[in-house]
Formats: sequence, C-alpha cells, structure tokens
Amino acid sequence: MERNAIAVLSRVTPDDIVQNGPARIVSISAAPFHRCFDAGQDARRVVFGVQTQVSGTNGQIVRAETAPILRAGEETSIVASYDGAVARILVNGRLYGRQNTAAAGCSMAELCDSAVPLGWARLGATTLIMLYAFRWRSRWQALVIAFVARAGALMAPRLSK
Repeated sequence: MERNAIAVLSRVTPDDIVQNGPARIVSISAAPFHRCFDAGQDARRVVFGVQTQVSGTNGQIVRAETAPILRAGEETSIVASYDGAVARILVNGRLYGRQNTAAAGCSMAELCDSAVPLGWARLGATTLIMLYAFRWRSRWQALVIAFVARAGALMAPRLSK
C-alpha cells in the first residue's frame, strides 16, 4: 500500500473461451462498476485494470491486455501486477501485456512511456524543438516531420524487440 503497488497470482483453467465483459478471474471492488483492480477473461484474452485517475473508477478506460492466448481446458498461470505506473500481465512466466497508465495521461503517451528507448524519445523531442525553433516554408513540411516523428515513436517499441 505504501508503494501503490499490487501483484495478483492466479492459476486458471477456462472451461469456455467465449467469455466477454471481461469475466472476472480475481477482483476487489466496492461495487460492480467501482473496482480497485480486476483481472479477467475477455474471450481468449487476459485483461487487467487498476483504478487510477487515468483509468477511471472501474479501471477499464486504460488497461493491460494480452493477445488471444487462453485455451479451453488448459491450465494457465497468470501474474497481474501494477507498480504505481505500469500494469503488466505475465502468462506462464512470459510477459504478454503491458500498459503504462501514467503515460496514458500524457498528451504524447508514446514519448512519456519508459519503455520507449531513449534514442527514440530524444528524436521525438528534437523534432518538436525543431518545429518551434525554425521557420518552415510551409505548414506541410512541419506536419510531415511531426508525423514521421510520431510514427517513429509509435513503432519504436516494436522495432527494439
């Protein structure tokens, strides 16, 4: 509680992979739509939401989720954790879902996320400085540079793996 962090461990064997909503696996809540945290099943995906100012009182506006990995009748170990900024979902010991809830409240979330390599973040910051510091012949030049920098920041986590 001091660190505003939580880790939830569960071992589940889904009978049905058509659950939606998500169907709760582990949850602590004051009411049906006022959850402190919720680890659940949404079809074959695992979702994890934590109540923060950015994610809302139900923890579902910004949440971590996995690819469709659950299988009916197969036992799965799930660790859902939140460290005060980043929600993570590990399935059978492997990271499948990650969401930086602190960065989601940022106007340029990709550059605020600590998972973005420093070089890409510097490129984005340099581009923004250039947009303000230099006179461009047209707004189109500035927009193209801003678009390329934004696309680079979005693709950076995928390229760095």
